[in-house]
Amino acid sequence: MLVQNLGELVHKLCSDPSIPQSRKNMTRTACGYVLKATNAVSLEEIPVNRIVPALNKLKSYLVKFDLSKRSQTNYISFCKRLIEYGISNGLLPNKIQKSMLNEWVDISKPIKGVSPGEKGWRYAMRILAWYSSEYNLRPQDLTPTFIINFLEYLEHEYGIKAWRQIYNRIVRYWKTLESTNKVPHIEWPILPSGQKSKYGINFEDWPEKTKTEFKKYEDWCTADFIAGRKRRYRQREVSVEQNLSTTSRIFGFAVNIKGYSIHQITPDLLFNETFINSFFDWYINKRLGRLTITAERTVAMLLSMARGYFARPNAVPWLLELKHSIGHPKPLRNKKELILTLQELQCVADGIKERRLREISNAKKRNTKPSLRHTSSLVRDELVFRFLSRRPLRSKNIREMKLGENLKNDTGKWYIEYSPNEMKNNDSFRISFPEDLVQLLEDYLDNYRRNIYDDPECKWVFPSPNGRHICGATVERIVTKNCKRALNKHIYPHLMRDIVAHWYIKETGDFLTASKLLGHKDINMTIKLYSNFDSIDAAEKYDAHILKNNKTKEENHEK
Repeated sequence: MLVQNLGELVHKLCSDPSIPQSRKNMTRTACGYVLKATNAVSLEEIPVNRIVPALNKLKSYLVKFDLSKRSQTNYISFCKRLIEYGISNGLLPNKIQKSMLNEWVDISKPIKGVSPGEKGWRYAMRILAWYSSEYNLRPQDLTPTFIINFLEYLEHEYGIKAWRQIYNRIVRYWKTLESTNKVPHIEWPILPSGQKSKYGINFEDWPEKTKTEFKKYEDWCTADFIAGRKRRYRQREVSVEQNLSTTSRIFGFAVNIKGYSIHQITPDLLFNETFINSFFDWYINKRLGRLTITAERTVAMLLSMARGYFARPNAVPWLLELKHSIGHPKPLRNKKELILTLQELQCVADGIKERRLREISNAKKRNTKPSLRHTSSLVRDELVFRFLSRRPLRSKNIREMKLGENLKNDTGKWYIEYSPNEMKNNDSFRISFPEDLVQLLEDYLDNYRRNIYDDPECKWVFPSPNGRHICGATVERIVTKNCKRALNKHIYPHLMRDIVAHWYIKETGDFLTASKLLGHKDINMTIKLYSNFDSIDAAEKYDAHILKNNKTKEENHEK
């Protein structure tokens, strides 16, 4: 007799005297995790047709816990054995395991004998195949509406972390099949950014009235001329984006920490003295009393809003008092202790190259193909790191570099060029690409870039798999993880600018060239940042100068 839900199936297994007690206990424990993964109160709430989707949710849910890989595999295995037990004993229908149409079988199999990267693509394609087969749809029958429904299914069934990766793998594999005419062309929707802070609220989730008001504020700040607006309130687009991120963090605190409803999210909340003070108390205590630059900038942002567009003069006095009370953040690390030598930077870049060659060699020994996407990512990482150590641009300029607009080939020579709107200092920037990296750049553009995102019309030099440019976290990972692996030092992308400038100025004393290399608008900024010798450095330089002069005088006297 068939069971109606997961609870009945577990009861049947636990009542079977032929099943060892240890297996019964492990099955109960695994089903307990299934309850948490599905937010169900009891196993009776999970019907038979939802058992397999519940197992998929369990896989994503177990990743959140501090469990070993073996424990995660064991829990999933006991759930699968429970399903097999139900089918073999006639408690579950034979079609509890998903089936697919023959047209889908041809494009999603085989799994064995392919590279690890393509294996992941085919596993992802199977999910689309199973979902489409439930509606008797073949690959040529897919419609934009059906794909949107499939996206909602992925987000609901596979969890917030996994569903984007699955979707991107499907899109990449589909486009690969398109090139061989195995499937028809489909315009796949581009996913919105999935990046958000742990407690922030995305702009799309704000109330409509608040979104409209913030858009007006953005236009007011970035416009070239506004009647009655003082010059100091004119902001760059990147500054307004940072204000948006900070405001999302404040609103997230209101909803996720203080328990406000989403409809209470209004600009008035930003100038509520009690609420803002509680936000800063929580924000600083969350970091064990350590003040960060973000906290200081948040107060500056609120002051600018109160004095400028939102015109809240009553909020200015207590915001100024708050600004003076929190003080200035202290640096977490001494930069001088983190300064690497140029030889150490070279070692890090060589280490990335060695990893790529080692993975290719290991794949040949296993008689398998290396993952094209992973290999291409390592080539990209090597190019980004070597480029940063030679042309220390800001992270934003690196990740948003466009082919043909910012990276140009002019009569056989590569140049990097940015307009004033793309630079932090609102000044145009043009510099040559390092000659010794040209071969690596052209190899990446011709052979590897398309393995990350295969679209001939892609404008980004460093695209991500979803078609956008790589994010700041990717650039940070390229620098931080590789330096940690090679040198066991925590180096972040902006510190690369300090390293290059430090050694160049120390060796040559040429502040003007360093200023042009860093993209500073004024040489005084370079002098202010990089002329900070301590007393020991100054004394040593002075002594060396005196000794050199004395030696010259003695030689002249002897002559």
